[in-house]
Amino acid sequence: QGMYDASGHGTHVGGILAGDGRLSKGEYGGMAPKAELVIVKVLDSKGEGSVEQILEGIQWIQDNHRRHGIRVANISVGARKGLDGKKEQELIEAVEILWDLGITVVVSAGNQGPKTGSIAVPGNSRKVITVGSSDDHRAVDVCGSFMVHYSGRGPTGGCVCKPDIVAPGVEVTAAAVGGGYAQFTGTSFATPFVTGGAALMMEWGIVKGNDGYLYGEKVKAYLRRGARALPGFDVYPNPQVGYGALCVRDSLPD
Repeated sequence: QGMYDASGHGTHVGGILAGDGRLSKGEYGGMAPKAELVIVKVLDSKGEGSVEQILEGIQWIQDNHRRHGIRVANISVGARKGLDGKKEQELIEAVEILWDLGITVVVSAGNQGPKTGSIAVPGNSRKVITVGSSDDHRAVDVCGSFMVHYSGRGPTGGCVCKPDIVAPGVEVTAAAVGGGYAQFTGTSFATPFVTGGAALMMEWGIVKGNDGYLYGEKVKAYLRRGARALPGFDVYPNPQVGYGALCVRDSLPD
């Protein structure tokens, strides 16, 4: 079967990350339009997927990252809090293997907020870069349900402050299946802003090499350092917005 997207979720994520905006004359261009994408499909026509499917997708990246030169992995999926302990550990271990291979892994915080400790799995990994929504303060439609303050909150069960950073996640306009544009809401769509930012840093030569654990840690440190304060938050990091809002320009080293 050829390339297809039955739900529109992946197309939207890909558009935010690397869309060229040609249909809107650049108005809705993606973060890193020159990035080359390797698409790994794990969701069905309803935008849902099992832990097993997610693990298979992550395993494919692990097996093929050298062949395709994969340097950043955007994982805009996650499991709810309360997942079976064994499956939770498998998901966390899977993304941390990618991280240790030198792949910068960027994961959504999930849409189960605002309760404390509501970060989705595997965004609760201490290693990966976890992304929440910076603008979830108003009621919006998330997968058919009207929610407010939906973005997953920390800390994790291991007392790690999550998310690491936040980006726009409400009614984000990007590519739609069949052409044109649509608006989607959720931390899935905040995540590719950060993934695209990481890709730009690599393109500009800010972060070089493929030196394992330190590689992703450098990206995370730069993004945290450059994050901007948000109205109403005086202490950083915090369990709602992490270190603040994404700002790639301010994340560049001196």
